[in-house]
Amino acid sequence: MSTMNAYDTKTQEVAELYRRANAALKEEHLEQAQRFLDKAIELKVLNLQVYLLKIECDLRSKNFPEALKICKRALEHYDEMKYAAKNAVCDKFELFLVRYQIYVQMGENEQAANELADLEAFVKQAHEDKLISTEKYKLYRSRIKQESGVMSRRASEVFVSQFCLISMATHNVSIEK
Repeated sequence: MSTMNAYDTKTQEVAELYRRANAALKEEHLEQAQRFLDKAIELKVLNLQVYLLKIECDLRSKNFPEALKICKRALEHYDEMKYAAKNAVCDKFELFLVRYQIYVQMGENEQAANELADLEAFVKQAHEDKLISTEKYKLYRSRIKQESGVMSRRASEVFVSQFCLISMATHNVSIEK
């Protein structure tokens, strides 16, 4: 069997495993979906949807470390394949954004801010390397700015909450039900 036929067979197998995982997840069979997705990832075929669905499963089960590991593995897979096509930039953008969102869900605001900075640097480099158009660059920057604003609001809310609690404790105020 030629290399291309083997890759096509793997691609078809990954697509089938993804379809089964998606169906299992819709039926709330999380563990079964994860098994299908683990098999698909082991085949090492670039398929963003497989990685994203696996991350979604991990997030549903509150397994943040595993979700981060899968994100990292997906990004490494793109790098190993030397996949520099324009759609790879889009896929990597999505993965970086997902990793940022995982850190936000974990309450790791400093790490989330670092992820946004890394994402911004990645997008800037992709634009300089002419892997994305100026229009796409502006669209990505807008999305990053939007996420940055959301993070700032969350940080402000946390600060205000903490300030109120400290103020209440300082002034011996209790919250009555």
